[in-house]
Amino acid sequence: MEKKASRLTRNVPALDAISNGVEAGCKRIPYWRYPRLLISSLGVAIFVATAWNATSASVAGDDKTVAALDRQYRSAVKQNGTGQPPQASDVADSPDKAMMAPATTLATYMARVEGAVAPSVFVDDGLVIVENFPPYIFVGKDAAGRWDAGYRQHAGALKDLKFSFGSAHDFTRSGDRVYFVLPTTWGGIYPEGRFEEHGAWSFVLEKSAGRWRIAATRGV
Repeated sequence: MEKKASRLTRNVPALDAISNGVEAGCKRIPYWRYPRLLISSLGVAIFVATAWNATSASVAGDDKTVAALDRQYRSAVKQNGTGQPPQASDVADSPDKAMMAPATTLATYMARVEGAVAPSVFVDDGLVIVENFPPYIFVGKDAAGRWDAGYRQHAGALKDLKFSFGSAHDFTRSGDRVYFVLPTTWGGIYPEGRFEEHGAWSFVLEKSAGRWRIAATRGV
């Protein structure tokens, strides 16, 4: 850009000469300057045309990129079980009461498992649970039962467990599946004394037969 600017600057005296010659009607530009002025003018025209073409190409490239991203989005939505983008009724910024129910039910059970029966809050197939006790990942048709046995052993030494949820965030929905994260506080008594833990609990819910159930969950 600096080279182009300096060339234009060097042509200012010559352009002034043309203007003065027209106004005065008697001054003439030396013939030897004509080729240089013509070449300079062509250079400016080529520079402007090149910039215009580059801008047009950039806009066209942006349009192609947006179109490609839109196609990828629609394809992903279709693969997730619906051929249409999310409808207006699906657009929300937080889970509703029915979506919160399985998370609340599960936490209530975890706070007091002694003498309680594990609630039916998990999907029948494809369940994935990530935990902080062995074997850490529970997957498959019997994942819920194995998780329940592992959690009962893990929580056996804990007393007076209590939990609270903050406002859900990162809520998204695609068809009959939703994802959200719950800020979660657990408190209780270890053998060593009272404790309080703050973290986040993520959920993927799946709706089947009009009911939301947990398809995947992970505590942090």
